[in-house]
Amino acid sequence: MANWYSADLHFGHHRIIDFCRRPFASTAEMNAALIANFQACVAHDDDLWILGDFAFGRADDTAQFENWFHSLPGRKHLIIGNHDDEAVISLPWASTEYMAEIQDGNQSLVLYHYPRSLGTAQGEVPYGPMPNGCWSWTCAPTAPHSPSQAP
Repeated sequence: MANWYSADLHFGHHRIIDFCRRPFASTAEMNAALIANFQACVAHDDDLWILGDFAFGRADDTAQFENWFHSLPGRKHLIIGNHDDEAVISLPWASTEYMAEIQDGNQSLVLYHYPRSLGTAQGEVPYGPMPNGCWSWTCAPTAPHSPSQAP
């Protein structure tokens, strides 16, 4: 069992492709690539921590949100972000919180959607949005990226 971390997936958000210079021609291509990437690295018994902004859309997109959710492997946990409305929060997450403190191996982690300083006394803080262009739509294994290591 492993922990995986990601943030700001923004499933269905067509403007995020331009905002964050994601390498996709359409949201359909982006959504399919996100799902394929997670399916390639996250096992059924792994924990997948989404640090906010799972999907972007209208309340009537609930069926699509469910489809994306169920396409992802692992036990899924949501750290609630600013774009996660009730349709996202009500998906069958293993947990939903605004912030979580977890132990990952010998690392104590504080998981939060909003940027914070890394290397606090409480542990590392993997987080979502980065000022240099939204790196976090990929998935990261157990050791979270620091800003200098962002892909």
